[in-house]
Amino acid sequence: MTAEQQSTDLDRLIITLEQANLAPEEAAWQIYNFLKAQYKSIGSPMARRLLQTYLHLPAHRPSQVHSCILSVALHIADTYADFRLPAFLQLWGYDRMLREEDRMRYTAKNGRQALSLREKTERALQSYMLRHADEHPEEMSAHGILPMIAVKVFETERNGRRLKMVKLVSADGTELMADSHLFPCKPWEISGRMFNVLTRQSGVTLRVKEIAMTQRAIADVFPAVTGYVEGYDATHRHYHIYDSQSRHFVAESPSVQPSVGSYVRFSPVIPAQDRFKSAVIHSLLPATEGRQQFGMLTATVTYINKEKDYFYYKITSDIPATPEGTITAEASARLSLSPAPLSVGSDIRLILFLKRGADRQKRNHVAEIIL
Repeated sequence: MTAEQQSTDLDRLIITLEQANLAPEEAAWQIYNFLKAQYKSIGSPMARRLLQTYLHLPAHRPSQVHSCILSVALHIADTYADFRLPAFLQLWGYDRMLREEDRMRYTAKNGRQALSLREKTERALQSYMLRHADEHPEEMSAHGILPMIAVKVFETERNGRRLKMVKLVSADGTELMADSHLFPCKPWEISGRMFNVLTRQSGVTLRVKEIAMTQRAIADVFPAVTGYVEGYDATHRHYHIYDSQSRHFVAESPSVQPSVGSYVRFSPVIPAQDRFKSAVIHSLLPATEGRQQFGMLTATVTYINKEKDYFYYKITSDIPATPEGTITAEASARLSLSPAPLSVGSDIRLILFLKRGADRQKRNHVAEIIL
């Protein structure tokens, strides 16, 4: 349609609206037909103005035209980012103004079952809330929106095609897989970032429907704790980190790169099913501050064997419970870990956590000795 024809149609519509008090139903249909044909080209201000005009018509509701107006408003909301769908729905009278047929699915021309107007509205509202989730964080869960972190991007093959898939984890441990094409950024920009994820229940399976960026910081969703960097795997380029609860985490190619033996502030990401726990490192900590935040145990040296470089100790402070097992009150450690010579009866402080050995059993592991 040419701009001239569009202007002519708009002029006719305005004339009709001027006589709306005489024929409100006709005016309502005129507005609907004009919006249906031209909502994409008239711009958001005009589309919103016409909807506002319709809402002020003294027309009977609920009605077919009222439902049609809602249907076209959903398209307008999908087209223009500044369209406030919740506010419109409130003025429209959703959902008390729905007719019975608006709540029922119908058979489309292709013979398939089509969503009801109510279902379409609920999905449009979900999409709107996803795009504006940071403005209403308290309403996210009610609309099936989860703040999630992308912990891993990997390649897989499906039906002969190579796909990039992304593993997402939420703070409550929910794990989801999503195609990288659903993300509003490039595949290499995904890993380690937070996203708002719109989910949908499909039978017993929770699936990803839509993904949007979020301004929320990782630490706001996954609270940060202090960790000790126990090792580095050069082959896979990841760091092994333990927290004071003896939980083992892996930080893959972190933007903040620590050194082995250092302390970090990081966010634990713990899936409910997968045993692989991820760490998002936020900052490095000075050794003194890191030790204080991690927590030290006090102990007494009970035996020393200098030739074989080990000593026995007995923990004298309260032993904290861990979800990984029980810390043993009496155990051994390498004598060379001590920054100065030890003697039987020496009082020491330990940075200690449980670590799995070659036999797969978890035992006391002394990372540092502080005199």
